[in-house]
This record gives sequence, C-alpha cells and structure tokens, in this order.
Amino acid sequence: MFRSPLALVAGIGLALGISATSILARAQSDQPAEATAVSPPRLVTDSPARYPAVARRETVRVDLVLDVDANGAVTNATVERSGGPGFDESALQAARGLKFEPAMRAARPVAARIRFTYTFPPPPARLVGRVLRAASDAPVSGATVVVRDAAGVDHRVTTGPDGSFRIDGLPHGRAHLHVEAARNQPADSDEDLSPGEETE
Repeated sequence: MFRSPLALVAGIGLALGISATSILARAQSDQPAEATAVSPPRLVTDSPARYPAVARRETVRVDLVLDVDANGAVTNATVERSGGPGFDESALQAARGLKFEPAMRAARPVAARIRFTYTFPPPPARLVGRVLRAASDAPVSGATVVVRDAAGVDHRVTTGPDGSFRIDGLPHGRAHLHVEAARNQPADSDEDLSPGEETE
C-alpha cells in the first residue's frame, strides 16, 4: 500500500513538502512566532493496510486525521474522507501501528494532529493452470505459456513435469494465453482476471 502523510498547519505557515499538507499543532497564540514554529511528525515505522475482501477494480483512497502524541504514537484516528466499507476499517486498524518521530516546537517534542492517506491499488491477480494433451489428458512438460496481460505486457513461463504453470502479479482485466509445445498444435485462449483472485 502507498501511504503518505499529508500536511496541514493551522495558523503556522510551514512549507512541508509535496506529500505534506497539514499539521494541526497545539501552538500558544501569545508566544512569539519563532517559539511557535512546529516541525511535523516524521514517519519511522510503517503499518500497511490490507486490501479488504470486497475487492474493487479501481484504486481507493482513505484520508485519515491522526492524533500523534509527544512520543510519536498514534492515540486517535478518524476518517476524514471515506473510501467505503471495508477500506475505512482497514485504514483505521493499520493506523494504530504507525510510529512517528514527534512534532517538535523549540526543540521539544509536542503532540500534533496530522492528515494521513492510505491508498489501496487493486491487488494483482494470479493465473494458474495445467497444459494437457487433448487426446489423453496426459500432462505436457516443458510447454511454453505466454500470457499477454491487459496492459499488453507478455509473461512467459514453462510448464513443470505435471504440466502446471503459475504467473503471479498480473493486472486485472482480459489476458490472452498462447501455449506451444513440441509435437502439439499451438493453443490460444482468453481469461478475465479479477483483482486479488486466482484464475485457473
């Protein structure tokens, strides 16, 4: 999963970089500007979120608001922008495992509130199968299987002694299979691959 802390500074004009859009630090309004300058928390331990069982074909994003204490621990997480059922729960559960270097004000660690995003790309598909002789169902060892995925990329494997093959990490969508083996006619077929699923 791709995760990026987003920046958010309330009343403090900080330039936090591309991925940062918000830190809500608890600054005292009666302090001089240099005393209230806050550096945001920095992620030190990631906590990936799992793609929920209700797989979708599009990338899903969940925006969270995290309370990070002066020790860098996440003490509370709420959903600011929902990704839908299953995705919100996965992001909230994963956020509890995040660990940060705390926000700093005047060289002292302070509690802060930040935005943090979990992005869920569709998980890859897997294609498994066996190449058998049409007349006898005997396995064909050493056959060449070429799979052209939905992005037009070719994946080439050779069948094992039992005629089996397996290709991981395929994008979802229509895939074209081409099989060639010595003393056999080439064969072609098409399969529809779903995110995170195994297709035989």
